[in-house]
Amino acid sequence: MTLEQEWSEMYGEGDVEGIAELLASESVLLVPGEPPAVGRDSVLALTRELLAAEAADGVSVSWKSEAAFISSSGDIAYDYGRATTELADGTVIMGSYLVVWTKENGEWKVAADIFN
Repeated sequence: MTLEQEWSEMYGEGDVEGIAELLASESVLLVPGEPPAVGRDSVLALTRELLAAEAADGVSVSWKSEAAFISSSGDIAYDYGRATTELADGTVIMGSYLVVWTKENGEWKVAADIFN
């Protein structure tokens, strides 16, 4: 859950390099209305597009984990929570997300991310 909070903060700051450090080599990002972004490079490219569009429109996005679960093997986990999108006019849109985490070289990395 701590990594989710750090990720949300990095996203809010536009820190794509920091986000890259969180991604598994075969990470997948599922965004409404877009084809799946598969692989670290594709996920980062789509993340850059999302950040640029949000900045141009005066939109801010953040999220907070509500619960996290780790497999008994200790190498896979998932968490879910609520996402908040604030539009330039102050309108707030609430959404949800689910992230699957995997251990790579002893560190938790984002294997899959989906939100609505």
